[in-house]
Amino acid sequence: MWKKPWLLLPPQLAHDLSPLFLKLHGQLFSPRSLKWDSFDWRGLHFDNPLGIAGGVDKNVDCLKGWWSFGPGFVEVGTLTPLPQE
Repeated sequence: MWKKPWLLLPPQLAHDLSPLFLKLHGQLFSPRSLKWDSFDWRGLHFDNPLGIAGGVDKNVDCLKGWWSFGPGFVEVGTLTPLPQE
């Protein structure tokens, strides 16, 4: 149901609008934690192994929206341990 309206839009427009809808989703729905197959890794606890990849939200514009979907972790931003060329 939600997929079809996006298919009607030109790709660039859908890409440009998606942060707006993600922010709206984050405002309408509280962050939730879906607890299944939880695990610990290097001293960190994760409620589930499903996460949001780092390159999806490079400017961290939609952090609350990502958490509203219930992932075990969200990797955001473009921080690196060493300068990049």
